[in-house]
Amino acid sequence: MEGVTLRRNFQFSGCSKLKYAPKLPATTLYTRCYRGMFKDCTALLLAPDLPATTLASSCYEEMFSCCSSLNYKKAMFVEYNIGALTQWVNGVSAQGSFVKNSKATWTYYGANGIPTGWEVVSSDDNVNVIQYNKYKAGCKPVTLVVIPDGFTEAELPSFRNRAQDGINALFNVSPFKEYKDYFNVYIIEVPSADSGVNVTDGNGNIIESKDCYFGSGWGRDSYGDMKANESKVQSFVSAYCPDISSGEHSIRDVPIAILANDTRYGGLCISSSVGDSYCIIPYSFSGGSISWRYPERESASNQDSNSGFKTVSSTDLNEMGVTYGNWKNIFVHEFGGHAFGRLADEYWYGNTSASTPDVTGHSFTVPFGLNISGSYYDVPWQELLDNQPELESKDPHYSRIGIYQGGDVCMFGRWRNERISCMIDNRLYFSAWQRYLITKRIMTLSGCIDEFSFDSWVTNDNTVDPLRDNQSSTTISSPVSGVVHQEELLLPPVLIEK
Repeated sequence: MEGVTLRRNFQFSGCSKLKYAPKLPATTLYTRCYRGMFKDCTALLLAPDLPATTLASSCYEEMFSCCSSLNYKKAMFVEYNIGALTQWVNGVSAQGSFVKNSKATWTYYGANGIPTGWEVVSSDDNVNVIQYNKYKAGCKPVTLVVIPDGFTEAELPSFRNRAQDGINALFNVSPFKEYKDYFNVYIIEVPSADSGVNVTDGNGNIIESKDCYFGSGWGRDSYGDMKANESKVQSFVSAYCPDISSGEHSIRDVPIAILANDTRYGGLCISSSVGDSYCIIPYSFSGGSISWRYPERESASNQDSNSGFKTVSSTDLNEMGVTYGNWKNIFVHEFGGHAFGRLADEYWYGNTSASTPDVTGHSFTVPFGLNISGSYYDVPWQELLDNQPELESKDPHYSRIGIYQGGDVCMFGRWRNERISCMIDNRLYFSAWQRYLITKRIMTLSGCIDEFSFDSWVTNDNTVDPLRDNQSSTTISSPVSGVVHQEELLLPPVLIEK
């Protein structure tokens, strides 16, 4: 019967390859009904949601015992009953997210309650999940999530409008534009008690505190310490993102954009070696115009890392143009480039040289920064170079592909595949190799990687740079306010090994 459990003792016990459990929708439980159901399922990542609000004797006893990979659980029972929960989470992952009923007041930790070390999230009626885009292609959705921080209940409509503006900007840029039908995009609203986010001293110490839901903050005049409460961010998204709670994806597959209710300039991505990423994007200069430009100095040689630098000619600077945009350009750079595409920055600071040929992130479980090479003679985009004559015969814009020295904040010892792109000056254009990497990631996360090939990518590729190729409708013709010069380009992402 619907909403009623049958006895399923130890049904999947010992299934070591089971990663995602079937749904358990029952709201009425019986003695020992789920006892030991997933015991020793060592690959299980997400527990099925448990909607029953009242427990029965031994109903969940040993249910997830020794599920050593388990890192998410949502259980809606209101009253605690140790007889129902004996050893139910013994031996699970040391870190994870536990969602409990907002009416539940119990706080028992350990093998018979909430796993020790897990973040607790209350199932909250104030949370509003909006599906802004629904996937229509692929074996499963590619998922993006946008959440607010520092928006009160009354300010959430402003957040919703900004979230939609940022998402629209992203999906107006190739290759996101061509592959939009592969994506589920969720705007998940939750109010903060205070308006605005924290201000720090620039070293992580809060000097002006705000009661903002995810604890975002950074310095008054700098943002190198920009961060949020990562554990709370991931627990919240794990609890409320439908594609995670259904088992389609884990938090590692779902990039998160936090729109901070603040007008300071900035934007930063925090990304881990296993794939999870979140970025913080404020409403810089109250949405006013910002400009970015190509550096005035670059390596004198694209091949020789000891060549010294040269001044970029005015002719070259004029050909590349100046990007006039706003916070939405930062959204595309941080969320689309870093968080989703896992691209490294391609600009450089001063006359800096890379200290090693090894590029941080290339060896990650989920590689980061494959748009950058540590060697002129062994670049990841060699297939583009090998096929360049044929590509140029189809589209002359492919002549922009090459091997250019400078990137990953170093002028020397790092190479990129085109002279300029979004990962330098935030223009609404990803380079050819960047587009290839983003497209490959889309197809991987959609479960359609077998359908991806170099030829299929070329067929769908869009080479137009709106700034250089006279598509002025996506750029601002002249700056209005908040002009930002080269020394204020965005900071590189923070990479964390897990």
